[in-house]
Amino acid sequence: MIKQILVNLLRNAAEALDNKGQITLATRLYCTSDGRHYVDISVQDDGPGIDKEIMDRLFSPVTSTKGDGHAGLGLNIVKGMVDDIGANINCHSSAAFGTCFNLGIPVFDE
Repeated sequence: MIKQILVNLLRNAAEALDNKGQITLATRLYCTSDGRHYVDISVQDDGPGIDKEIMDRLFSPVTSTKGDGHAGLGLNIVKGMVDDIGANINCHSSAAFGTCFNLGIPVFDE
């Protein structure tokens, strides 16, 4: 599921960019204040950003900024997969720096 989540996020980022756009994929390990460990995977693009009115319903079905031919289900499906694996996802976006999705995947000790 993690692979599919990343494919969807990367595809969305690529579709938001023009020919000179850039996508950055980064990972880091972090620990929360309650001692839980997570791997953070961020997908960031330097595109035009997401309008504020869209941000409030970003993971809802039928929210698309891509026009005709897009069902607007991609991020809703991503959110479902994120929930299924016990992870979390958030998004920060502005016209000044683009859009960044952060996927927090819990690390379980063996």
